[in-house]
Amino acid sequence: MKAGSDLRADHRVIRRLEYAIRKMSARIARGEKLPPEDVEEAIGLMMEFVDAYHHAKEEVGLFPVVQGVARGEQKTVYGFLVEHEFGRRAAMRIEQEYVRWAKGEETAESLSRFMLTYADFIRAHTSKEDAWFEAVDGRLLSAEQQREVLGRFSRVEKNPQAKKEFARRVNRLAVRYSGRRGKGDAIGGSHRPTEGLP
Repeated sequence: MKAGSDLRADHRVIRRLEYAIRKMSARIARGEKLPPEDVEEAIGLMMEFVDAYHHAKEEVGLFPVVQGVARGEQKTVYGFLVEHEFGRRAAMRIEQEYVRWAKGEETAESLSRFMLTYADFIRAHTSKEDAWFEAVDGRLLSAEQQREVLGRFSRVEKNPQAKKEFARRVNRLAVRYSGRRGKGDAIGGSHRPTEGLP
């Protein structure tokens, strides 16, 4: 597997999380009280899966290697790093608004708005990166550099089952907010985990 392909596989799961967050945001905006564990799970996945796992793979694994061999990509990489920081800050703000909302404060509008902002960020960011990953796999990195990046990924991934566990958690949340039943493993299987989900 090439580095860009590995990261695009993560993006497919992240876009299912985006779908669930978007649905949750709409329900909160309508005044529905969601189970606290669902909102906490979404926040946990933003911080643990999207940031500490996926973005760390990019920041520790891919970006330094690309910057070392393709000086012309520095501006692109910098832009992605800025977007990662935006995502981190949005997730932290969602967590702050959730704490207030869970205490009964009138923060449903701001919680919903920040969740929608995060979902929009995910959609735009993963689309840009997916297009760039095509170039990474196709022309920017040699086979040896690809192996170096994948080796760096393994330092972040530590637990070989983590990716499947994150996918299982995302799938459970996406299914809950789609009203549909899941089908199989979200990563590594030959079919999509949920019909009709992104």
